[in-house]
Amino acid sequence: MSKSCILGRASAKCRSSLIMMFASAVMSSCASSRAPVTRRFQATGPGSIATITVDNRRLTDISVYALVGSTHVRLGAVETLSRRTFTVPRMIPIPSDIELFATARADDENYSSLPIAVGPGDSILFIVEHAMKFSMLLKR
Repeated sequence: MSKSCILGRASAKCRSSLIMMFASAVMSSCASSRAPVTRRFQATGPGSIATITVDNRRLTDISVYALVGSTHVRLGAVETLSRRTFTVPRMIPIPSDIELFATARADDENYSSLPIAVGPGDSILFIVEHAMKFSMLLKR
C-alpha cells in the first residue's frame, strides 16, 4: 500500500488495495476454527508413524498387544476372520524392537512373536493362524 493511501488520499489504486485488505480480513474471520485438518498437516508424534496390520485367520476374536521392554500396550481386538490395521502408539518409541502378543478370547491359546525392528514408516504384518503356533510376523 502506498504512502498516499495511509495519509487518506483515496485514489482508485488505493481503494482497490483497501477493499482487498477488508475482504481478506472478513474471509479470515469467517473461517471456522473447527474446520477439519487434513491428515498430511497433522502433527505426528513419535510412535505414530509405523503401522501394524493384524490378519486374524482364527475362528475366534483375538486381542493384540505390543510389548517393548517392560511396556505392554493393548492395540485392540480383531474379529474372527478379519484384518485390522493399528498405528504404533505414541508411548512406544520409534525405532524400537517390538514384540506382538495375541490372545484368543474364547480359549486360553495365545501367541508371542519374536521381537522385530520397527522404524519410521515401517508397515508390519502380523498373521495369526488358526493354530496359533504357526502365526508369523513380517515387515513389508
